[in-house]
Amino acid sequence: MTKLEDMTRQGMSLNDQDLMSRLYHVGDFHLIDECLYLQRMHPLNTQRDQGTNSFNQAETVELYNRYIEANALAWARRRGLLALDLGDLPGADGPAVSCAHAGS
Repeated sequence: MTKLEDMTRQGMSLNDQDLMSRLYHVGDFHLIDECLYLQRMHPLNTQRDQGTNSFNQAETVELYNRYIEANALAWARRRGLLALDLGDLPGADGPAVSCAHAGS
């Protein structure tokens, strides 16, 4: 197994998504309207390998499910909205959260 494959299997190829999800708990994101990052394309890019890409797609969903409730609550709190836990919905991967203005 290559170092890249080992890092991917340990979830390190999605460390940027994990970090962004955790940072959103503490504050909003803001648009920076200029290019700050370029990705060099080469044969070992994780999205070019079908097995690694499939793994990353599944892990992306896992990270989403892990952080969506906390991020929705953080978003509502920063905007002064009430958040209602609608419980688990049939067929849903996780809890449903609805937000409404306090005066609604």
